Amino acid sequence: MSDKPDLINLVNIFFEYARQGNFAELEAMMTDDIVIIESDSLPFAGRYTGKKALQNLYTKIMPMLKISEVRQSNLMLGETSVCCEVELHPKDSDEVIEMMEMYVFRGDKLCMIKPFYFNHDQVHAISKANTA
Repeated sequence: MSDKPDLINLVNIFFEYARQGNFAELEAMMTDDIVIIESDSLPFAGRYTGKKALQNLYTKIMPMLKISEVRQSNLMLGETSVCCEVELHPKDSDEVIEMMEMYVFRGDKLCMIKPFYFNHDQVHAISKANTA
């Protein structure tokens, strides 16, 4: 029997807490030095660090994109990481923002999240429409 953490399960739990907006539980799953890296070509570009990283990023993304639902699928296990497809559904829209996210772990704690959006132009257009 392996003592390696069940990373797929940890990501599923992480997503459930994120859907609930339960930042206390999310932060308990993170290392103190977690980093979230958003591409320079996105309206919320940058490196978000520390246990408040996700909460700080959410305060930018949610009003900008008005996300009403997040769906995940096709979780793929690596040695110390999990990648999965993610769909962001903006409120009152038929659009779907598609992306892949990589979750990197140190032991059983999340130390990095790196999203890869498929269509940056779409993200900019939705952001612009919501802030107009």
